[in-house]
Amino acid sequence: MKQEIKHRYSGAVIFTAEIECEKDASIAIKLGLAVKIAVKKDANLGGANLRDANLGGANLRDANLGGANLRDANLRDANLRDANLGDANLRDAYLGDANLRDAYLGGANLGGAYLGDAYLGGANLRDAYLGDANLGGAYLGDAYLGGAYLGGANLGGAYLGDAYLGGANLRDAKLIISFTGVGNERRDGYAVQHEKTVMVKLGCFWGTKKEAIAAVTEKYGKNSGYVAMIKAACKILKEQQIEN
Repeated sequence: MKQEIKHRYSGAVIFTAEIECEKDASIAIKLGLAVKIAVKKDANLGGANLRDANLGGANLRDANLGGANLRDANLRDANLRDANLGDANLRDAYLGDANLRDAYLGGANLGGAYLGDAYLGGANLRDAYLGDANLGGAYLGDAYLGGAYLGGANLGGAYLGDAYLGGANLRDAKLIISFTGVGNERRDGYAVQHEKTVMVKLGCFWGTKKEAIAAVTEKYGKNSGYVAMIKAACKILKEQQIEN
């Protein structure tokens, strides 16, 4: 049977795929099958209406999904490496365990999305909206989060080594504390709650609280403001854990 993929705004048909599935299969399944075929044929799905699409485990590497509507889509364990998702609507989408390595998500709406244990190494999330998103356990090494909005987002257990968070809004974000304007170089710092410890990010440094204090003491001395800020941030995280 044929399944059309239409533009989210104009309604124009972008791609028509010949799919095989039960007649009474849900539109989510039909749309998912059509997308897999379209990506295999290198079709441009920019601006496509893919709301609710079932793309769990799909290989969407290098796919052009810029500006596409993927709200509520199932992208669990999907391969989106190097994909273009700039300005895409991924609100409330499920991206648990997805591979988003080096993906472009600039300006994307990921509000309320589930990204637990997703791999976002090297991903570009410049100015992306991640309000209330769940990034628990996500890998964000080398990711660019400049200007991103992370208000209310859960970052517990997330890996932030070498990630750039300059200008990111972390107001009310969960399981992460930011501190700024400390030390001679005035670098921003972050303390992230992990299962058994607190991890600290200071510039390019990423390590445990103990390692962070040792590194700061060696570089700036035991009376450095960094030490006090690290201890204070870790204390706040501990108190939040007790409250919850």
